[in-house]
Amino acid sequence: MASSHSATSQEPPPYDKLVVGAAVFRQQDNHITILLVKRADHEHFYPGHYEIPGGKMEPQDASPEDAAARELREETGLTMKGKSDIIACLPGFDYGVTKKVQVPGSDEGEVVTRKTRQLNFALKLERIEDVKVDPKEHSTYIWAEMKDVDGLPMTVEMRDVVRGALRWAAENPSSV
Repeated sequence: MASSHSATSQEPPPYDKLVVGAAVFRQQDNHITILLVKRADHEHFYPGHYEIPGGKMEPQDASPEDAAARELREETGLTMKGKSDIIACLPGFDYGVTKKVQVPGSDEGEVVTRKTRQLNFALKLERIEDVKVDPKEHSTYIWAEMKDVDGLPMTVEMRDVVRGALRWAAENPSSV
């Protein structure tokens, strides 16, 4: 499993924020699909784009795996029984977000870049029928096959994650 940066380490982690993604699969009639949620139109970053459920690791999360379970529950209503539902660690990626932030006591802003690392997990859940997206974050969801991926609005990095997850699932169908 992925490890988090040790609090006693002398060096800071190579990122400012850790986010997690949860790849949930469904196998039906010899077709493997992945759950994708569509970001709400009012979202500041990537409105209307599809992604796997996930989000920022919060201070109350004991581990990235716990963060994935919480984000999955918050964004889709689906629940993990425990870490045993994680069947694989999938490739992650790093990205930066540049934005202008207000400098206290000044009318000027400062442009900062925050580095983010995304870890991704493949999950096998007992119950996947009751997906309910949180309208604060997402407008809908779909179960997508590999042939659907290129036609959906997604970031390049997320498209790579989704393709890789579906390839992994196709190579390990008994796991999903």
